[in-house]
Amino acid sequence: PITMSNSCNNYGPNQHFEKLIPVIINKAFFQKKIPIYGKGDHVREWIHVDDNADIIIKISKSKIVNENFCIGSGYEISNLKLCKIICKMMDKKNKNHKKNIQKYSNLIHFVKDRPGHDFRYALNSSKVRRVFRWKPKINIENGLSKTINYYVRLLSKDKKWKKKPYVAVVLAAYNGELYIENQIQSIINQENVKIELFISLDLSSD
Repeated sequence: PITMSNSCNNYGPNQHFEKLIPVIINKAFFQKKIPIYGKGDHVREWIHVDDNADIIIKISKSKIVNENFCIGSGYEISNLKLCKIICKMMDKKNKNHKKNIQKYSNLIHFVKDRPGHDFRYALNSSKVRRVFRWKPKINIENGLSKTINYYVRLLSKDKKWKKKPYVAVVLAAYNGELYIENQIQSIINQENVKIELFISLDLSSD
């Protein structure tokens, strides 16, 4: 028996720096051009990783099998609008860090679009909401605020993070239980090592 979940775009702490939201924060923090594909009108649905984790745990602990649940927030926004929101938040949070610019949105730089770039990612999460009487707890404003705080603190502590070695830890989740502390505590305690934590809930070969 198998129960599957598919989610919309996730955001939050510990996300890889190559992803859109960390890229925007990182580029703005270092006052570098923020690349936006095409005209920035590609639309994505975003959910905070804590909300996604919350419902995944509920699903995994339930007795429901042989079902597929789509997990989404219902919040859709274009990449350009999202970037401008983040920049505006950083204007307020990080105003003392700015040197050569008046506002971070001035760093937005449009680049050639990717071939075949999907215009919209979104899904219908009515089933999981109905079955589990669930809805996301973290709205986009609070979620982005916490996410920006996390990355700004990280980048402020180590502006040369890219030059440090990192360890990739891949954890498989079984039946909703994540055995993290004992597995990676020794790694976390090592000085000058960046931790990239990936939690894999999909145990397929893909």
